Parts: sequence; C-alpha cells; structure tokens
Amino acid sequence: MKEADRLARNTRRLTELFDPMAPVVRRVLDRMEDQKFRPRIQSAWRSKEDQLLAFQRGTSGVKFGFHNVTAAGGAKESLACDVLDDDHPLGPPTRYLLALAIAARAEGLETGILWTLKPPLAAGVEAAIADHDIDRPVKIGFDPTHIQPVGITIAQAKAGKRPTFKAAPKPGASRAQKKFHVVAKGETLSGIAKKFALSLARILELNPNKLANPNLVVPGEKIRVA
Repeated sequence: MKEADRLARNTRRLTELFDPMAPVVRRVLDRMEDQKFRPRIQSAWRSKEDQLLAFQRGTSGVKFGFHNVTAAGGAKESLACDVLDDDHPLGPPTRYLLALAIAARAEGLETGILWTLKPPLAAGVEAAIADHDIDRPVKIGFDPTHIQPVGITIAQAKAGKRPTFKAAPKPGASRAQKKFHVVAKGETLSGIAKKFALSLARILELNPNKLANPNLVVPGEKIRVA
C-alpha cells in the first residue's frame, strides 16, 4: 500500500474505535513507526455478520468480540483492531509481532501473541518481551496482530461496560509551544520529517491538511513540526 494510503487508512480506522481508545492505539502506531515499521490497521469495528463469518472461517475464536462493540445509539465503539505489517501483510515477521506486543503493553493494551501457546512457549515470548528482544526466535500465538484492552471481558463490553486507558504522557511544566518550518525549494514532507527526527505519520498528524496529498508542499509554506 502506498504510504499516503496507509496513513489515511489508519486515520479512518481510528475513528471506528471507542473514543478514549483511539489515541492510545495511535501511540502504539507511533512507537512502531519510530522503529521504521509500517503498521496498517486492517480492521477495527466489525459487524456481527462479518464477525460470524470470521468465526466460521476460523480466523476468530468468538462469535461476538471486542470488534463488534457498539454504542447504545448504534455508533461504532470497537475495542479491538488488527494491526498488520504493511510490508508483509500476509506473513509478518516475528520481530514485527514482538515489537507490536511490546508497544501495545507499553500503552496498557495487549495483543494475541500468547493465545493458544502452551506455558513453556508462552514463557519464551514473555521473556523476549521483557527483554525487548524482537529478534529472539520464539513461537507465536494465534492472533498476534490483534490489539485489545485489558481488565475487561467481552461479555462486560457487550453489556455496556467500557475500559479505562493509560493517560498520555504529560508534557513538561508547561504545554509545548507550537513550532513551524518554512518549506524551502526542493524540500519534501518526508525530508522535513527526517530533519526534525519525526515520523511521516507524526508530521501528518500535526498537519492534517496534508493527508490528502502528502507529496504536495510548496516553498514558503509553513509546516508544523511540534
């Protein structure tokens, strides 16, 4: 998938999540992108019919899951998303899956990396996660790209309960001041991101007007970098 399409897809899928969960997942994506991975939210909210099909195909173990959570008024409030490796969507490498598990846990979430593993194999994965060793050869569980909250069951979510999430890191003593970069001739958005040690995703988050066409910047234009 083209980079602009991947970023736009992630932005759309985040709107399908329970509102307080969306920024937490965004931080997981940021952590992955900071490591040069290209995470793609393949799915977030899912209809009950689609969930049943996934169960029948064997790609889900439940007939109703966190993907299906909906508000009383019918609004999408998914408590799960599937985050694929856009560079290897059909077979993400172990290092990507371990990095995703580490990023999710850092934000108070979990993946399905341990699901269906026997205790000795699960212990190996836990050790790799604890050591932040994404290159360790380990056996991966049933649904390692699936992200969901902790401390809540599917039944509780279906009944209307919602989880609380880890708060975003607080800035310094005062709110960071906005900073801008004036585009020079020949500069690109990705080049500006690199110059300020930012991911392209972060630049686009700061400049949402660029989502439609990240390749279009003109000399003299102001790009927010902080």
